Amino acid sequence: MNDVTGIYEEISGNIIGRIATPPDEAALLADMAGNSDLHIEVGCLWGATAILAALAGAKQVFTVDAMRGGWWDTGDPTTQTKPTPTTVLENFKKFGVNDRVKAVRSNSNPWPLLDIYPETFFIDGDHSYEGFGHDWTIATQITQRAIIAHDVDDKYPGIVKALSEKRSALWRESKRVGSSVLFERIPSPLVSVIVPTYNRPELLSRALDSIMEQSFCDFEVIVVNDAGMDVADIVARYPKARYYAHKTNKGLPAARNTAIEHAKGHYIAYLDDDDWYYQKHLDTLLNAIVKHNARAAYSDSHSIEREEEKRKLYISKDYNREALRERNLFTVCNAMHQRSLFDEVGTFDETLKNHEDWDLWQRIGDVTNFVHINIPTSVIDRTRQTMNTDKTAMRAGFEIVQKRYMNGHKP
Repeated sequence: MNDVTGIYEEISGNIIGRIATPPDEAALLADMAGNSDLHIEVGCLWGATAILAALAGAKQVFTVDAMRGGWWDTGDPTTQTKPTPTTVLENFKKFGVNDRVKAVRSNSNPWPLLDIYPETFFIDGDHSYEGFGHDWTIATQITQRAIIAHDVDDKYPGIVKALSEKRSALWRESKRVGSSVLFERIPSPLVSVIVPTYNRPELLSRALDSIMEQSFCDFEVIVVNDAGMDVADIVARYPKARYYAHKTNKGLPAARNTAIEHAKGHYIAYLDDDDWYYQKHLDTLLNAIVKHNARAAYSDSHSIEREEEKRKLYISKDYNREALRERNLFTVCNAMHQRSLFDEVGTFDETLKNHEDWDLWQRIGDVTNFVHINIPTSVIDRTRQTMNTDKTAMRAGFEIVQKRYMNGHKP
């Protein structure tokens, strides 16, 4: 890659317009652009920063005017000039990047370009709350691998606010350099749905169908058969599902832990084989996590107690740390949380015969809060339950977990 300082000085002294990226942050830009096959600059029609990206090594660069055309300081305090296609081409010609940098006037709509080139590298160089929010929304809704948002500093406090509001679950902050923030896309799949199963093939199909019909589609499914009848042929019908089987029956906590070992998602969701999701289940939970900048969330559900019975609304209790110590507040299939929480609190306790989900929520509750979405997003089918129906055993499990966390005690 070319020397960043030299590139910057050359452009800044010979360009019509100005470079949105500050000098001390040019290295971050050049490093990312130099490693990208395609760079798209949105909001800087005259293209100085795009030229910097091209000279740094980006194979193809487009500069798109998504700001309705801006006024840019030329360095002369008595004049300002509005860039035109002619001046843009003059800039490109000066640096011999005509074959790799192209200008597109889009009237604030770069979608056609981005649809053609979905795997892109995007940099936002805006200077206002509204403009930044607009460009950030565009960037986060397409399949970029990285975004640099710059001019994110005290000089433009509205941008900092927009950054926090527009941030998506698809992105994580990777680095800050001066007033620039680098975001990297979280690798797919974003969500891993864990499905333990045991001798209920017809119900398993129903559960898997409900996952495949989700409005949110960046997910994988991990099915673990806890030494029941072979259902590999059923799982094989679902392209996003992977199948694992225990040779001996180890119990529900162990089945879920096996799935966790193989899960690749940034977030974990749960579905038992006799339950099913409504179409917006994953969407609802993920949006709540993003909106509240949370690490864990849960929703409500409907339940069916007997055959041919109407669904009853099961309302999860609002989250309260002390209340969670007294009783479980929500069912496992209503929950979603960051996978990284397992690194902090561990996975399901395989010594427990039941209430293993409540035990995990207790540990998660010690490091973060849950967000409760008061919307039913799943159905709990209790008509064919074969596990955890022994009331004496259930009570014993309840007391074990309750004592563990009584008075704030951690095991």
